[in-house]
Amino acid sequence: MLKSKLLKNVSALCVCATVLVGCNSTDDTNTATQVTFEPKFNSLISTNGFARAADISSLYSGSMEILDSDNNVVDVQNWSVYLESDDVTGQFTAVSNKSLSLTPGQYTFNLSLTKGEHVYFGSTMADIDDGNFDVVPMIIKPILGVSKVNAQVTERIAELKLNFPQAQLVQVGATHLNITVNDDMTTSLMLLDPVTGTSSSVSLWHVVETGEQNIKLELLRNGQVIAHSITEQETQSIYYGKNINMDLIPLYGEVAFSVSEHAADAVFDFTVPSEVMAEAGGAHNLDVRFQVTGQFNQTDQLLSTLTEDANGNGIISVTLADFQYDTMDVVLTFIDNMQDEIIGNCVAENVVLNQNVTALNCDITLRRRGAISGSLLANYAINTFDYDGNIVENASIFVDGELVGITGNHQSLSAGYLNTLIASGEHTIEAQSVGLQAQQVINVTPLSVNNIDIMMQSIINSNIPVVVHIDKTQAPTPPAGMKVTCMMSADSLASSSTCPVIQYNDIEYWAFSYTDNRSSIGLVGYDAGMVVSQQELSGVRYVWDITVNENNETVSIFGQSTGQATIDWAELVDSTPVNNIPVVVHIDKTQAPTPPAGMKVTCMMSADSLASSSTCPVIQYNDVEYWAFSYTDNRSSIGLVGYAEGMVVSQQELSGVRYVWDITVNENNETVSIFGQSTGQATIDWTELVDSTAVNNIPVVVHIDKTQSPTPPAGMKVTCMMSADSLASSSTCPVIQYNDIEYWAFSYTDNRSSIGLVGYDAGMVVSQQELSGVRYVWDITVNESNETVSIFGQSTGQATIDWAALVDSTPVNNIPVVVHIDKTQAPTPPAGMKVTCMMNADSLASSSTCPVIQYNDIEYWAFSYTDNRSSIGLVGYAAGMVVSQQELSGVRYVWDITVNENNETVSIFGQSTGVATVSWLNLD
Repeated sequence: MLKSKLLKNVSALCVCATVLVGCNSTDDTNTATQVTFEPKFNSLISTNGFARAADISSLYSGSMEILDSDNNVVDVQNWSVYLESDDVTGQFTAVSNKSLSLTPGQYTFNLSLTKGEHVYFGSTMADIDDGNFDVVPMIIKPILGVSKVNAQVTERIAELKLNFPQAQLVQVGATHLNITVNDDMTTSLMLLDPVTGTSSSVSLWHVVETGEQNIKLELLRNGQVIAHSITEQETQSIYYGKNINMDLIPLYGEVAFSVSEHAADAVFDFTVPSEVMAEAGGAHNLDVRFQVTGQFNQTDQLLSTLTEDANGNGIISVTLADFQYDTMDVVLTFIDNMQDEIIGNCVAENVVLNQNVTALNCDITLRRRGAISGSLLANYAINTFDYDGNIVENASIFVDGELVGITGNHQSLSAGYLNTLIASGEHTIEAQSVGLQAQQVINVTPLSVNNIDIMMQSIINSNIPVVVHIDKTQAPTPPAGMKVTCMMSADSLASSSTCPVIQYNDIEYWAFSYTDNRSSIGLVGYDAGMVVSQQELSGVRYVWDITVNENNETVSIFGQSTGQATIDWAELVDSTPVNNIPVVVHIDKTQAPTPPAGMKVTCMMSADSLASSSTCPVIQYNDVEYWAFSYTDNRSSIGLVGYAEGMVVSQQELSGVRYVWDITVNENNETVSIFGQSTGQATIDWTELVDSTAVNNIPVVVHIDKTQSPTPPAGMKVTCMMSADSLASSSTCPVIQYNDIEYWAFSYTDNRSSIGLVGYDAGMVVSQQELSGVRYVWDITVNESNETVSIFGQSTGQATIDWAALVDSTPVNNIPVVVHIDKTQAPTPPAGMKVTCMMNADSLASSSTCPVIQYNDIEYWAFSYTDNRSSIGLVGYAAGMVVSQQELSGVRYVWDITVNENNETVSIFGQSTGVATVSWLNLD
């Protein structure tokens, strides 16, 4: 540091205490200006947690660097400032304990002060005029964290302005801001106005050292933490003039709970934020008092079994007996068990528990003991549903057009749940999923904790193309030679988690890239997962956005750099109809349909490889999907099987090839070639795909995972064995597919020696018959010569029927059938009704299934009323829509339904002796 005589025409530096005084000069002809300083602190640091007026009246000492810019001369003086406070007015007054005598000129003053471990810094430039005296104002700011900066080492400091909206801080009652730099020291700032000395300003300047810093913020209200910074924003690279953004978010806890409508066990799972855990010193030091207050439920428990997850959050679960649906207040109180001291709480008021799995957030207030531009954010827990009340999983959530997340990203919470942070003010929330969309406007209060439900409705049937953003993991399988590539923006190399997709006239159009990276987009239309159109649009690749122009009736696809392709709406419809040309797609083999008996899924990496491939080449043609299966006896043949809507519709054997690895289409010859192990190959005409054996005319036996079985009629059950003499249950069941009907061979719950052969069409029972002499099915075979089907069961049990007998079995549409369906699959009841199903007439225990009537393609549910009247609301549904509704008195809380074929009546049984009987005709 250069030191020399500071005054050009003044013989000595005159240092005066608190008042201006004259100084003797060695040259009476020289003039000097008396300079005093008017310091003001913009924020003050307290060493005992947070600043109060009584804490900060004292002396701050350090040094002043004085730079004569005209002559590049520097001097350093010891310096001190005294700070006085007025407890009545709340104002602070800072008084400099020195003044200077300087020759006129331009000066830079750097002041460094210390108080305990904390360092304050002030810097200003001033033009000193010729005259009797000058007053130089200086704002003094704290250096955040542990610092070695002093008045002579100023190159390592940068200024940061804490610029949180004043109105928002006033709204939440904020009084202090804790700032921790590099985990070294927590600085508690009282928000002081540098002009008035009062705590009214929230736009303050502070200084930190340059370079990479870890900065953590906590907002306090009267000593209690109400918000904190976001972890991802806490590592900042600091340099001169750089603006940084650090938002503040509320402390919140997540609660997942499972309860029943009637008295039963309820499970509550809590997530306690890491800040609470750290304040207590870890899970072993923290107890949680759990209190619930409601009309039907009361509890007050002390929980001491927290565990920590990888992020330092506390996890605890508790099961409470005899809980039921209710509206209640939930309070968690956090207790430091080492100090026997309450350090915070988490409150959720008027929580409505009325679903089997529910998620919510609660607002946490945390007491901190001893202890930058941004926004005060609010926490939103979002749950997505369709208008039938079904959870919508993997819905993309947008706030003001920006993707903030996808529902279902939390393993232990609802599949339709997303937790996100939103800045205060008015915002538009949009939810998008395949064929569904919703939009609503919200007014966000800073640091609030909120729970909202978004009801999504169908958008795909539109005369105007709609662009939705869909998670790219939900993309359909691209045709061979194409791939899914979606970017964040035109100039970004970062991949986007969602893709823009066009929905128009029941078709979903995906803009795929080509695997050879040509400058083209493959625009492929899908209907129910099948490719129905395909075209190549040149001049654009790697899509990032799609827009619709309603005036010109065009769609524009935007890709990498300036790439763009625009087509008319009519061109979407007029693109090559793929139904006229076979398309080969590669599908994950775990998605393969069930092969017919004697076949298996085997797909290889290449002709000479023994390695199995995770995908299989599949032909899509005329709304049918053709899979090339191998035979279980490993013959040198492929079983080419066609499926429509999951049902086998064609089947043929192609010899000379096994273990498929590739399929190609020759448009000139109109042939399809299937390639297998070594040089194995089979080629057939397109017409042979259509003309293969029409399986609808021949029953096919497939083996289906028994967990996928439809609900059996009342009195029947799913029982499938490994073999005739085995007592081991099989994980799959043999099922007959014939004329678009799926026939399941059920056992009876009374274990009679009979099979209930039940036909299903789209999940509805359409036929039913009892076949005696066989039970516990393990195999079914088809005899094409005799046109019979044989069902094999335990020991030597067997029943054989003609194909015609399948069709001629009792048409159940003419007779009501009672099935027991999981009540979580119940449709949404009309207003004023609810789903209540009991274990038996005298039980208070809720049943997991409900008895449901199926009749004439309508499903009738017996709902209870929310006012608990002694009546049942019998509501009929077709394709999820309400088509009939009536009230049946004298019965509530259904537990059983029976059908009387002689009297043609249905009886509904409820609590105690309650029963209501209605004729079949009156169901409609």
